[in-house]
Amino acid sequence: MKQKIQLAIFDLAGTTVKHKREVHNSFIAAFQKENITIDYQTANEAMGKPKPVAIEEILYSMDRSGKELKDRIHENFLFEMVNYYRNTDELEEQDGASHIFEYLQSNGIQVAIDTGFDRETADVLLMKLGFDKIIDHSVTSDEVEHGRPYPDMIYKLQDLANVDNPVVVMKIGDTPVDLLEGHEAGVGLNIGITCGAFTSEELQKYPHTHLIRTLDEIKNLL
Repeated sequence: MKQKIQLAIFDLAGTTVKHKREVHNSFIAAFQKENITIDYQTANEAMGKPKPVAIEEILYSMDRSGKELKDRIHENFLFEMVNYYRNTDELEEQDGASHIFEYLQSNGIQVAIDTGFDRETADVLLMKLGFDKIIDHSVTSDEVEHGRPYPDMIYKLQDLANVDNPVVVMKIGDTPVDLLEGHEAGVGLNIGITCGAFTSEELQKYPHTHLIRTLDEIKNLL
């Protein structure tokens, strides 16, 4: 018997926030400030991951290492990202994001955000879009021991929502690590959305229960 979903967990950038390459551009700029050049594809592979982890992986692949360099690049990224979100007039929620949040809540489903961003960056986004007044819970990658693809953020949100069984949890994200996170947590619905950083063909390779193009399609999966 199909169990009723009790908790819906959404990613931010690319999933509930329109993808305009701002995260990619900030990530590339963070490396450029240290005279290191990375391309768009390298930045794309970092999407959804905790940024310190992604930075460390890229530096390792270049035979560049060192905590000081990693920390400087991460600080550069945080500055670029927070500055962009605070000052841009182009920030938009993904089509139907607020509506689907309210629809789920009206059907007794708690709505949560998890993100590869740190808390400061996430809060700027949540407040600027007004999501902070709608959602029930949020967790950022710097608030758990391990970010994606590990399931720590989902587990923490289950605790906050008082939801014990992951089978009644729905996870929605636009990156491979979102899908891996949901799979590792054992969620009942593990949904990839293709309006963000990755195409349907790219996400198809990763564990999922559904792939959708719009947030409104979630209604048909409940």
